[in-house]
Amino acid sequence: MKFCPYCGADLIEGAVSFCAECGKEGMDLTMVDAGIYVCEHCLGEEYYQCDRCGEWWRYDAVECVDLEDGSTICQYCADEGE
Repeated sequence: MKFCPYCGADLIEGAVSFCAECGKEGMDLTMVDAGIYVCEHCLGEEYYQCDRCGEWWRYDAVECVDLEDGSTICQYCADEGE
């Protein structure tokens, strides 16, 4: 089930047509969390994708760890590898 990031209302499948970060409509959106969709611009500015688990994380929410091989992983995956 999708939810409006602003009011929490249930949304039917395919109803999300705006970015949860900037609010712009009519763009290609990527789901970064359960029911949270963001545009490509905000995705590139505010998020990173963990090279191990594939999840998208906000830079200010989950620390990213740069590995020597050039990949970037989230703190959760880094903690699992210790």
